[in-house]
Amino acid sequence: MGENINLIESSRIVLMWENDRWDVPLSGILKLDGRKICYFKRVYHPADAEEGKISYDDKEYDRYDVFELSPEQIKFELKMHEDFVRYVGSHTEAVDNKLGVLGEKTHLIKPLGEHKKFYNKYTSMNQKEYENNKYLGSFYMKNGDIE
Repeated sequence: MGENINLIESSRIVLMWENDRWDVPLSGILKLDGRKICYFKRVYHPADAEEGKISYDDKEYDRYDVFELSPEQIKFELKMHEDFVRYVGSHTEAVDNKLGVLGEKTHLIKPLGEHKKFYNKYTSMNQKEYENNKYLGSFYMKNGDIE
């Protein structure tokens, strides 16, 4: 049986970019209701239920929880993303509200030698603290596409 979650309507979500990926987006930034910048994090994958770890529901989608960000956290995320695009690339940005769309001409990856300018600056970033922020709800996504 599933747990009770506050499901956010997909029409309220605009995906901005992913911060981390391992086959699927693991975390990132979105806009809620067109204005509020929030952090999202994957908390469910179908394989988790198969292994008996989690049994939220029977969906074949990844579940993501959404957390409010403080003004300081928003400022940090916007600056970090600006630097990521400058030194690494724009390939983590959403296209038409979908993540993981590679090959788009707008998705440019910078030369490898530039990447260290970003990673040297942000080596100690820790977004786990965001999970202590106010929980706003959850949504489902499959392969970077919101249900």
